[in-house]
Amino acid sequence: MLDTSKYGFEQNDSIKYPLTFSTIQQWIEDKYHFKVSKSSISMVKAKCNVSTIDFKAGKEPDTDIIKSENEKLVLEAFRAFEIV
Repeated sequence: MLDTSKYGFEQNDSIKYPLTFSTIQQWIEDKYHFKVSKSSISMVKAKCNVSTIDFKAGKEPDTDIIKSENEKLVLEAFRAFEIV
């Protein structure tokens, strides 16, 4: 299970936790020491057909449409936070 305590919310199966672009950016920076832009998150969000950043809000994209390193890191964050 993903430890979400340091990102300002607690994960709970019965409560949907609020995810923000900042949360995703912070998770990537903490894990990879790399900063991604909000536009990178928006691009992956669109490619995964995610209307809101929420639990199980999207679907896995085709592997060939995620090309840049930034997009790959954002997709990994989406998987970690169970958005896709």
